[in-house]
Amino acid sequence: MSYVPATLSTQPEIVPAFHSAAPSSIIDAMRSYQDYYQFAQALAASRSIPEAFQKNTGDCLIALDLAARLGISPLTVFQHLYIVSGKPAFSAQFCVALVNGSGKFSRITFAEGQDGHATVKTKERDGWDAQNKRYKYKTATHSVENLYCEACFTELATGQKFSSGRIDLRFADKNGWFDKADSKWAVMPKQMLRYRAAALLIRTYAPELVLGLHTVEEAEDVSGETVVAPPTFETPVALAAEPEIAAEVATDGGFLARILAAPSLDELGAIGAEISGAELTPEIRAKLRAAYGNRATELKQAVAPPVEPEPEPAPAPAAKPKRGSKKTPTIADEIASATTFDALDKIAERVRADHANGALDDAALDSALAALDAKTQTLEAEAAETVDEEPQPTAQQIRYAAGLLNAINEAPDVEIVDKNAKHATEWSERGYITKRQAKEILDAADKKRSTFLF
Repeated sequence: MSYVPATLSTQPEIVPAFHSAAPSSIIDAMRSYQDYYQFAQALAASRSIPEAFQKNTGDCLIALDLAARLGISPLTVFQHLYIVSGKPAFSAQFCVALVNGSGKFSRITFAEGQDGHATVKTKERDGWDAQNKRYKYKTATHSVENLYCEACFTELATGQKFSSGRIDLRFADKNGWFDKADSKWAVMPKQMLRYRAAALLIRTYAPELVLGLHTVEEAEDVSGETVVAPPTFETPVALAAEPEIAAEVATDGGFLARILAAPSLDELGAIGAEISGAELTPEIRAKLRAAYGNRATELKQAVAPPVEPEPEPAPAPAAKPKRGSKKTPTIADEIASATTFDALDKIAERVRADHANGALDDAALDSALAALDAKTQTLEAEAAETVDEEPQPTAQQIRYAAGLLNAINEAPDVEIVDKNAKHATEWSERGYITKRQAKEILDAADKKRSTFLF
């Protein structure tokens, strides 16, 4: 099969030039270690940097040193710097942006295709460990199309071309990159191939542009540690259309057979969690959603078989509540007392979990969802009254809101959507974005959530 070229169509908002003649004015103004240390202390006390760096003067100092060496804004470095097993690492998209903006090489391109099939071992969720409050995992073997990727660029001064060499899924499985809990290789293999190929190309032929650091994806695969992204919003790399790869025959990944054979509601819920992160077409998701609902109904009936109704006893007189006793709030009470969209989202998540586990029947679920919709409309109306009185957003607020919207629209899973929706609420309260912008972002998050199965 011939290569399918694809070029990066987007990059981080600020594209730094290596060894820029005009570095950050803050960095340029600092002349001593004491200046750096005081600035690191100020940043560590700020809530405007990623949580991983807050109250961490040492890591902030490292980020400032890297920013000075690269000649770019420290805040840009903070958004793309990770600490994995005690070592700093950059995001792959940031490394690509450094190369593309260096002026020394052409933009990185990718040659991609498929070469037969590969057998890969993955760790999949196998129910919930209630005692330790975490998921249980099992090893599974799958036969998948053996995708490959090769990253290339050209040195502008000499015209010489450089390549990373081909990396495929067989190579990834051989090195154990698939066989990790919640591995990104299992849910977004094409993207991970691009990240790994680009990282190999850069570190082999242009290590000075990234100061010799690994990418976070490489560091995770080597250390086995899964890193929670420190950036305030994470924007996945957008790639050009892939006509040959997109023409692959869509399958359900074996999920339908597993749904139909699920022996319990816990097992069914674990399968649903896997489906939420899988790459599936809308048509396949619709079929799996219908099968999931039917199987959940069957399992609930098996767990609670119908019984013969007994004669209803005469109603007893209502007991007077004891002094000091408190009424346990119902779901309706919690919804009525909720004052934020975040609170409603948590209630909705709990209601769906109770329904999946059989604690709520279909009628109770419908009633709760209707109450949630009504409360949401009430909060939206209240927010709209406040929004109408707001001034026009500043340039900084526009930039922050655009970053969140882009992160939500490009999110690969509902977890990233929820995280950025939460940021929108928090940023609105702090004044980083306006309430009107926050409402638009939350609306976009609702639309994006509807594209996921569960």
